[in-house]
Parts: sequence; C-alpha cells; structure tokens
Amino acid sequence: MKRRTIFKALVALMVIMLGANFNAEAQLGGLINAAKNKTKQNKAKNELEQQEKELAEHNKAMVLAIPQPNANGSKVQFSIGNENVASWNPATNELTITTTRGGNTPGSVYKVDPATGYVTDSKGASKGSLNTSGTIESPNLGKLHLRIVKEEMPIGNYSTGVKYIETITGYYVYAGSNTILGAVERDKIPSPNYLGSDGSVSGGDVNPLITAYVFYGLMLTEKEVSIKTLGYDPDKTYTTKELEDKIRWKDDATEAEIKKMEEGLTYGDDRVRGSKVAAIGLLREWRRSKYTKNEGEWNEYSYFVDDIGYWVVYELPDGKNKVAIYSLTKNAYNKGLTERGECAGFYDVTDWQRK
Repeated sequence: MKRRTIFKALVALMVIMLGANFNAEAQLGGLINAAKNKTKQNKAKNELEQQEKELAEHNKAMVLAIPQPNANGSKVQFSIGNENVASWNPATNELTITTTRGGNTPGSVYKVDPATGYVTDSKGASKGSLNTSGTIESPNLGKLHLRIVKEEMPIGNYSTGVKYIETITGYYVYAGSNTILGAVERDKIPSPNYLGSDGSVSGGDVNPLITAYVFYGLMLTEKEVSIKTLGYDPDKTYTTKELEDKIRWKDDATEAEIKKMEEGLTYGDDRVRGSKVAAIGLLREWRRSKYTKNEGEWNEYSYFVDDIGYWVVYELPDGKNKVAIYSLTKNAYNKGLTERGECAGFYDVTDWQRK
C-alpha cells in the first residue's frame, strides 16, 4: 500500500515537473518571438525613416534655388550625347563652356551672382539670369519657364504601413507658353527634347535652374527650336533644278490625281489660298504596306495601305512661288480614305518661271 502511494506521488511529481518545464519553454519561446518581432519592427521603422530622409533630401535638392558658392562641392560636367558641353565649379559659382553648340565659344566663363541670380561673362556683360520662381532669362531663347512635376511616392511596407509622400520628380521647360523644350530631372534630361540626343549631368549635384539654363538656354538657338517645332527649316530655299533633281518617278495619271486634290485643298489653306497649283513632282512610286489587326486572335485580319511622296509648286497671288512637300496615303486606317499627310516643308522657289 505504501509502495503504491509512493509511486503515485512520484508520478504526480513528474507531471508537475514536466508541466513546469513545458511552461518555462513556452514562456521562453514567447520571449524569443517577441524579441524577433521587436527587431523586425525596429528594422522596418529604420528603413521607413531612411526612405523618408532620402525623399526629403531629394525634394530639398530639387527646390529651385540660386546656387551659392560651396568650397566643398564637386565639379559638375554637362554632356549631350558623347560631347562635353560645359562644366560647373561650385566653389566659384562659375560655368565654363566647352562647345560651339548654340553659337557658344569654348573657354567662355559665366559667373552666377549668388544674391541676384544674374549671370555675367568675364567682361561683365549680361548672359541672362536665374529666378527661384522658375523663370530663366537665357542668351539664346529669351525667357524660359520651369513648371514643376510632382507625384505621390509610396514608401514603407506591410509592417509599417504604406505612406504616400509628395515628391518632386522634375520640371518641364517651356519656351514661351506652349512650346515644351524638354524636361529637367536631378540627374538627366529625358526625351522628348530639342537637343538632338539626351543630355546628362555627372560628377555632382546641381540645381535644376542651372541644368535648364545650360541645356536649353545656352545649347539651343531659336532657329533650331523653329526647325524642330515645324519639322523643317523655314529659311531653306529651292531652285527649279533642285526640285527636278528630287523627282524619282513620272506618271501622268498620278500627277493629275494629286493636282486635282491639291486644287480642292487650296481653298482651306491660308498659306496658299487663291494660288495656282503649277507643278507636281513625284518623289517615289506608290509603296504598299501590309497591316495586321487583332494578331493572334480569332478575328485577325490584314489590310493594305498605299502611299507616295511628292512636292507641289504653288504660284501665290502675291507673286511668291512656294513649294510644299507632302505624302499621300490611300486606304488609311482600312477605311478607304485618301489622306494628305502633314506638310514636311514649305519653301521659296527662287527662280521659278511662271507660264
């Protein structure tokens, strides 16, 4: 009887000891998990704070400001394609030109007044100005305007929650009120632009005002902007022989068809209203192109479009003789339409003899 009692007591003691052990392990596991979660939370919080700090620094660098001399700053290089066009020395607040683009002289040095934003050359002559309102007076294009571009940038994660912070992504650069020359970001000039190839900034940070001033105010001319906007050089002229040399095909029926169409269109075109359609020149034969719609789907189908290029000479009522270059498309958009394309050039013909 005593043995059975002792055995029961031992079993009870073991159960108590095991329960205590399990409870201790459970408590220890809970403490470990809590520590792990705390570490994750701290890490997530630190990452979020770092993201916020980086965005704040980015926004600060993108705020338009007149550059101030900085003896510890790094020299900045401006390039277009593979060509270095200018360099910025933050210690002296000076810009050194290294290209002939835009009519510039390599070696010219322009200094920015940190108090006023006025830019002058080594002789004190004005080279424009920078204004924190986003207005730039430039030597080549006159007044330029920077218009800010912003977006809500998401940061954070599932642990911290996602936050949206307003971020300055760049500026559109306008000549006048409607012509967008391109854009300025902190480290590059994205397309579209009027530079011929992308611009880039390397070596250090520089305020967007300086970037826009260099790439658009110094590297472009009014004529380049005009050519890019129109799609052709408005100052170019042709001789009769130059027009004849451009002809690649002769076909009376096609020329007659185009002439009839042109005579009907002159009434709606202010540039040539009331003029005589004097001659047609075919730049190439009809070209057929195949287009496929709904490719790979059950309703896939193909259609053909024919197009041609030509020039047309107009004898204007004021005595001037002009040539315009166009394309003509048949079955445009698979709708059986015949459409004349945008004018690819409108030029004086210097020696045209009226019949």
